[in-house]
Amino acid sequence: MKINVKNKGAKKIFWEISNETLKSEDFYIFKIEPSHGYLKGFEEIVIEVKFSPVIADKYELKVPVYLNKNYQETSIDLVLKGKSSNPKI
Repeated sequence: MKINVKNKGAKKIFWEISNETLKSEDFYIFKIEPSHGYLKGFEEIVIEVKFSPVIADKYELKVPVYLNKNYQETSIDLVLKGKSSNPKI
């Protein structure tokens, strides 16, 4: 899945999603690339979310997005959802 991320302001910002929040036990069900970077004023980028379930199940994960390295305050929560099933032949 691809998500467009846009800086609606004129100032450059730094955004970051902690990959540790994407970890479930010892594996990553969701992976986001890129997971951080700078956005110039009014710039837009595309981030890719990969879904790699280990077992057939429904998954939902709330991922905090931080701006300008302010880790005390979440700017927005990105909610990732996925559903997998067993392969059939």
